[in-house]
Amino acid sequence: MRPPIFINDNRDPNVPGDLQIFATVESAERQLECHDANDSYIHAHDAEGTKLRIAPRGNGASLEPASERGSESRVLQNLLARFLGVDNDVPLSDLVEAARAKHDG
Repeated sequence: MRPPIFINDNRDPNVPGDLQIFATVESAERQLECHDANDSYIHAHDAEGTKLRIAPRGNGASLEPASERGSESRVLQNLLARFLGVDNDVPLSDLVEAARAKHDG
């Protein structure tokens, strides 16, 4: 899994809801709770667009790849473009960096 990690809480995975951006897998996992694994509104991706599965672990949760590496890059690209208010033809790597900068700024 390649950070940053994007966790979007919205029924529609293509629309930014409560979009959280985490610098590391570990920091994302610290924020997750075990019941998040069963919440169909929570969607997670890494920076390459790999869909991540939220798996319950004790009182918390862990992240595991749920798709082939980068297989949902278009979903993440559309999500981040909407989040940033830009065209979705911007390369994913640029959108990831812009989203990270917006989140950190």
